[in-house]
Amino acid sequence: MTRSPASPRSVFGPFLDAVHIGTMGVWAGVIVATGLSVASAFPEMRGLDPVLPMYAAYESAHWMIGAGVVANRVFHLTDVAQVIVMTLGVAAFIGANVLNRRSLLRAPVAAHTLFLLAACVLLAVQFLWLRPSMDGHLTLYWDAAAAGDHQAAAAHQSAFNALHTPASRLIGATGLAALATIACAGWALASDARRAREATR
Repeated sequence: MTRSPASPRSVFGPFLDAVHIGTMGVWAGVIVATGLSVASAFPEMRGLDPVLPMYAAYESAHWMIGAGVVANRVFHLTDVAQVIVMTLGVAAFIGANVLNRRSLLRAPVAAHTLFLLAACVLLAVQFLWLRPSMDGHLTLYWDAAAAGDHQAAAAHQSAFNALHTPASRLIGATGLAALATIACAGWALASDARRAREATR
């Protein structure tokens, strides 16, 4: 007895599920790696205590500026990576649910959708609100420091620091939402397997 060839749905559905889970794992991993990199940059730079010629007129510690430049570059690279994995993850999620004929009314699919939407919204808030504001204050802080304007530098540094806590919380929440989508994907796959067993009885 010959076996019928596998349908595109049976092949690409699981493939897209795997792509989605993988991209969500990469998304969460990028956030964790970024946090560890930035957290290590500041104490290392502080220990080096560099003197930056560009900021010779600035009498306060230069290590904060040096670490900030490095951290800002890391964050911008992370932003690009997050947009890429988010786009791939959302596309794979939609494709997998269509091919696997999953209803949004099912609990695991609904939860999965909500957590994925939450991660996307949190990233959008960072992009549209926090990142422009923080970049603006950071640039003005560096410019004022280079000009030796200590009062303006302190003001923009304080404004930047005030946004640091909500930014950290948003980034952390984004990572948790990405991890939650992985758990929900596993839940959905287990639910699919149970429904398939029940259908064959």
